[in-house]
Amino acid sequence: MALTYRTSTAGGGTSGTSNRTAAITPAVGDLLIVFCAVEGNTQAAPTCSDNNGGGTYTLIGTSLFGTGIMSVFVRTAKMVNTTSTTVTVLRAATLRGRSSLSPSLARTMPI
Repeated sequence: MALTYRTSTAGGGTSGTSNRTAAITPAVGDLLIVFCAVEGNTQAAPTCSDNNGGGTYTLIGTSLFGTGIMSVFVRTAKMVNTTSTTVTVLRAATLRGRSSLSPSLARTMPI
């Protein structure tokens, strides 16, 4: 299987200690890949979830940059509906930081 990029969105660009969210509307069969960059926060173990049920996320990796961290997650199940989905990256409640959250949808293609 190969992946092809289909669409993306951006969100979560707020400062403070709240979790970061972004909304995206999938197509049936899409695979959700999430990128999150947070400045002023180097939490080593962020987590990701969504409100569309049926899928959890695996943390692919993190990378520290200056006073921030970049994390990448992949959903463990393909999307089964076209319901607008809110993706949330959880941060340590006491850590502040400005962030950018970018969920992207890819379509699996046979090769």
